[in-house]
Amino acid sequence: MLHPETSPESANLRQSERNFQRMLAHLPGMLYQLILHPNGAVSFPFVSAGCAELLEIAPEQLEGDVGLFLGLIDARDRPEFDQSLANSAATLEAWHWEGWV
Repeated sequence: MLHPETSPESANLRQSERNFQRMLAHLPGMLYQLILHPNGAVSFPFVSAGCAELLEIAPEQLEGDVGLFLGLIDARDRPEFDQSLANSAATLEAWHWEGWV
């Protein structure tokens, strides 16, 4: 019996992860996953390295503390940001927001 870490599926998954990381390294900007939780909390489970250049925050910091990003949003744009998240959650449509940070 193959050990799960040495199975062909595991090797394929590791190769896919390496390919994904290489692709991310060459994309301009920032790729991220934002989650609005049922309790209203927001989190970034994934943030690409591009956030360091754009926001001057390490991806690991942003993943650990979404408040770092929320604090960068211009106060005049924050209501629209919050409303756009609420609309996306209510309609289950893709989230889209443009504003100043």
